[in-house]
Amino acid sequence: MKFIDYSNDSVDFSGHKISISSELDLEKPIDKKTLIINALPAHPYNFPHLQLLFSLIDDNPSILNKLKEKYKITELIIIVSKKRRSEIALNNISAMGNLKIIYKNPVYPLTEKRISSITGVKSFSTVEWYHFYTLLSTEEHLPLKGIPVSISFPVQKTRVRMLVPPKTTVADIAKAASIRWDDSVICLDHPFLGNPVLPETEVTELRPHTFIFFPKNVRQNPSLWLKIKFMIWGSCTYSFSDTYDSRPLQLDTPCQRCLYCTTICPVNLAPHMLSALYSAENIKEAMNHSPQACIECGLCSYVCPSGIPLLHTIKRLKKEIGVSA
Repeated sequence: MKFIDYSNDSVDFSGHKISISSELDLEKPIDKKTLIINALPAHPYNFPHLQLLFSLIDDNPSILNKLKEKYKITELIIIVSKKRRSEIALNNISAMGNLKIIYKNPVYPLTEKRISSITGVKSFSTVEWYHFYTLLSTEEHLPLKGIPVSISFPVQKTRVRMLVPPKTTVADIAKAASIRWDDSVICLDHPFLGNPVLPETEVTELRPHTFIFFPKNVRQNPSLWLKIKFMIWGSCTYSFSDTYDSRPLQLDTPCQRCLYCTTICPVNLAPHMLSALYSAENIKEAMNHSPQACIECGLCSYVCPSGIPLLHTIKRLKKEIGVSA
């Protein structure tokens, strides 16, 4: 994977609020003594910049110990993709002793139940890897290196990571990644739930960003869509979390991860995700995937090869949260 480093120590982040996970109140000691850093990709097109985090730790060996003492943390655990093992080069023994690294194949989404299963810890606080990086940097008064961006163009098999200064346009990012962005190409910020991104859009939020480029006719071209779908889910090392095995008790066939429901949805929802999260009684997470946008056309249930009553489940979810078609 190609890596472009646009950054330098003079990147100006003035005026950009550093947001840490809402589960962490950094004004007081963390109630749960174990802090778990999630460095797994959020989806197949998300590539965490692990060099950014681990080079900071390696260059500042006392930084983890200071953090643990300040916030009364007894254990620091980071979960990293097995495929990214080569990117971790901790040479400092002191730093390694303060951080437990667990290598796992990526799962989506990484629920608290799954984190507990992976780590064997029942009570913990979690934070995303970049939020942890910004926390360490601000604690040590170190300059941030840039905003992490992941860029993909599956048809061209392009995958690029880079660090960009604030207010960099997506057009400039595409150009740096050697992607020709013309009228036949659309850019999304998420492979399943993505919103279209315009060339003049600026990267301003201090968080990891993902930009995926697809041909505009991808949903109307079955062979092209199957090619892209295989590129997304073709690796057996990438799996759904236990949440996606949730289904009504009367069904014996689990979700086949075919994404037919996502492909056919006229409002670009992920019915399999909404149904699974509701079946797992994870209403809070389901709300993050816009169930209120469902127009109840029933296409998802019609195409589902497993016969999962997706529409019925989503309608129940909408009723529970007080919205209707």
